[in-house]
Amino acid sequence: MAGIYTVQTVVEARGRRIGRAMTLAPLFAARALGYRIGTLQSSEAGYPVYRRIGFQEAFRFAIHVGGISRETMAQAAAGAPATPATATATATANELASTRQPG
Repeated sequence: MAGIYTVQTVVEARGRRIGRAMTLAPLFAARALGYRIGTLQSSEAGYPVYRRIGFQEAFRFAIHVGGISRETMAQAAAGAPATPATATATATANELASTRQPG
């Protein structure tokens, strides 16, 4: 499984497909090495980019920084789902193979 970590595009450069290129390059390299699954964790801003590439959401999880508020603890105790802050997505070999290489 090939993992993609910390892809970021500065605000001034967004919308130019730079994040897409920076994500696809290591995925194609991994595929050439025999890897058939790619995985990543996405911010809400990056989520549409990865969906267009072919990633599918596997699950969502929340990240809590600085502890958990009493309100959040009460909601969890009541069985309320966590508010998703990030999503983990995977792409299968077929999805990666169907994505056109840049260039």
